Amino acid sequence: MGDLIAPTLSFVENALVFILSLGLMIFIHELGHFAVAKWCDVRVLTFSIGMGRKLLRFQPGETEYAISAIPFGGYVKMSGETPEDPAGGDGRDFASKGLPARSAIVLAGPAMNVVLALVVHYFLSLAVGIGGPREIGIETVREGSAAFEAGLRVGDRIAEIDGVEIGSPLDVVDAVRATPAGESIVLAIEREDEELALRIAPRFDEELGVPLLGIRTQVIQEPIVGQVKRGGIAEAAGLREGDRLTAIAGAPIDDWLGVQMALSDRIGSEISIAAIREGETIEFRIVPETSNLAPQRPDGSPLADVGMIAKQPMQPVSWIGAAGAALAATWRDSVYLFESLRQILSFRVSRESVAGPVGIATVIAESYAYGIDRLFRLVALISVNLAVINLFPFPVLDGGQLVFFTIEAVLRRPMSDRVMMISNQIGVVVLLLLFVFLTLNDIDRIIPVSIFGG
Repeated sequence: MGDLIAPTLSFVENALVFILSLGLMIFIHELGHFAVAKWCDVRVLTFSIGMGRKLLRFQPGETEYAISAIPFGGYVKMSGETPEDPAGGDGRDFASKGLPARSAIVLAGPAMNVVLALVVHYFLSLAVGIGGPREIGIETVREGSAAFEAGLRVGDRIAEIDGVEIGSPLDVVDAVRATPAGESIVLAIEREDEELALRIAPRFDEELGVPLLGIRTQVIQEPIVGQVKRGGIAEAAGLREGDRLTAIAGAPIDDWLGVQMALSDRIGSEISIAAIREGETIEFRIVPETSNLAPQRPDGSPLADVGMIAKQPMQPVSWIGAAGAALAATWRDSVYLFESLRQILSFRVSRESVAGPVGIATVIAESYAYGIDRLFRLVALISVNLAVINLFPFPVLDGGQLVFFTIEAVLRRPMSDRVMMISNQIGVVVLLLLFVFLTLNDIDRIIPVSIFGG
């Protein structure tokens, strides 16, 4: 009986964390619409967290507040918002307001999602600090690329590019993309006991539309356990935060990349891990599993997951420094999203790499298992995603409404009710089909039997 109760409680806990996390992001988004609508003196009929059948509701005044059954969304219903809504005739209808007011109401939702991300990053920076100095190493070098021909090697560490210190893989990407066509950059490289200066001319990739060196970089981290996943393989084996890993399967380990590669080379096999804890060497036995979140290494081979991550060097920061860190982190989240979208639209991302509601729930549960700080960092990232995606120029989304407003401003008259109604109906159908596809895709990735074949 105990074997059944524990997984059930864990599932309920993870489901609750997912619903509360998603609910927070939806609540903040809809609160933006609601607050600005009230500020513009628009009558709000309903404020709902969730979609579909209303589970809880109360109405202290003109607005009904509700929690609905389907957690994947929410809405603020305003008087005169759609053609079928009855108009009050007192000037408090959404449609009776000018374009600036209506645009402000629509933009307020995505804006509040960005504010949520900023607030989360701000308080996390104050609570746990910000990342300290990091070394950037080369994980892979594509044969025949500009980097390969210039002599870059796997394991090289990039200290500077054109005299500017490098502190993250994104710094490398930015420096390369900022290089004018035909010009070169100088990389200050640390290789074992050598310091080299290599001049490389990035090559323009026609498919991606950006200049590339042909390398994949990663942060060099010490082989020290930073966090252990609750209920994971590492925790069951006895590994703890602060353990310094020295060898895996008898082979010495120098950094965390070595840990990842050694584990990934032995998925499904029982191996030994040697670690130093309080001056004493301890040996653990584990069986690595394939990661569900990042199932492949750069060469396409499986990536292991044992439920532990590297220790991150953190530095305390002032309240002013935390504000700057919050802005930088939110900007990085935005850049990451646009880069991911560009890869998806150029079909450089496999179907398995795209997550739907089940995949998002899995990632939230994984983050929560590592600690509340990782959960909130993920909430900030997803909140920025919601802001950007809601601004897509697609019917039903906030961006679609802004397109209608733009057309209205150009034509000097609103679009016909019929056109708007048909556009919104098409938008709903497309979003529902996308929701179903992404859900089936998540299930197909998690369950061994393939839904899509292959």
